[in-house]
Amino acid sequence: LEYFIENEEADTGFYSIPQGMWWAVQTLTSLGYGDFTPVTILGKLVGSMCAVSGVLVMALPIPIVVDNFGNYYAEQKKIEAKELKKEAQDKQAEVDKAAEKVANQGLVKTLSSKIAIKSPSIVSLEDFSKTEQTTMTSLAHFPRSQ
Repeated sequence: LEYFIENEEADTGFYSIPQGMWWAVQTLTSLGYGDFTPVTILGKLVGSMCAVSGVLVMALPIPIVVDNFGNYYAEQKKIEAKELKKEAQDKQAEVDKAAEKVANQGLVKTLSSKIAIKSPSIVSLEDFSKTEQTTMTSLAHFPRSQ
């Protein structure tokens, strides 16, 4: 459109349709290199409408896209944080389980050594404290590991 308005004027850069399209793209994208501009009133009016429509069509949707990307990114960070927290909890559960196993093995060894030190005769539960009695009776229900 700009080519047909400006091609008759002297000292204009609109000497071909592709050149006019190049100017329209520059104007729509708000680049406006300024290498050539319209000189007629009608050409300037069309150029102004082209610049305003470039802002409306291209510049206004950008904040919407950026906002949606920000929301998506924040949601992905939350999901990643939940996964990391879950992994840390699982790892801590494994460590706690291993620590409990080691503690139980140490307790069994300690109690075994106390029983061996007392005498080879039959030992009654009254010889031990209440906590040791509870531990020994609960351990009696578990099979011994070799």
